[in-house]
Amino acid sequence: GEPTEVYSRITGYYRPVQNWNDGKAQEFRDRQVYDIENSHFGGGTAKQNASECACEEKAEATLADGSYLFATPTCPNCKVACATMDKLGYAYEKLYANEHADLARAYGVRQAPTLVVVKGGQVEKYTGVSDIKRYLQV
Repeated sequence: GEPTEVYSRITGYYRPVQNWNDGKAQEFRDRQVYDIENSHFGGGTAKQNASECACEEKAEATLADGSYLFATPTCPNCKVACATMDKLGYAYEKLYANEHADLARAYGVRQAPTLVVVKGGQVEKYTGVSDIKRYLQV
């Protein structure tokens, strides 16, 4: 019988592979299917990965009473927040969110800078420079 047409996406729309130019057609022939199951980049099945994540969440990290500024090393607003608190003599501990991802997750920190204030088990969050300044009454 007649060969069936194979369509694939090229430059934003689907087009028959047989109509592609020689270079693109060769790329299509040379393509390799990515095998995530046997990948050396930490593959594993989604089920295995989900169970690993569940274990991490169970061992939820907690912070002692105090103030913690979740920041990132390159965030300009984090520098402003630190400078403001330093100028006021406000006691806090700076935590880089990427180094303390478990704490950031546990406290629902999704943006830098975020000031997390823990008092007697109660947690208050102030996100962004303006929110932090409002809390500090600056």
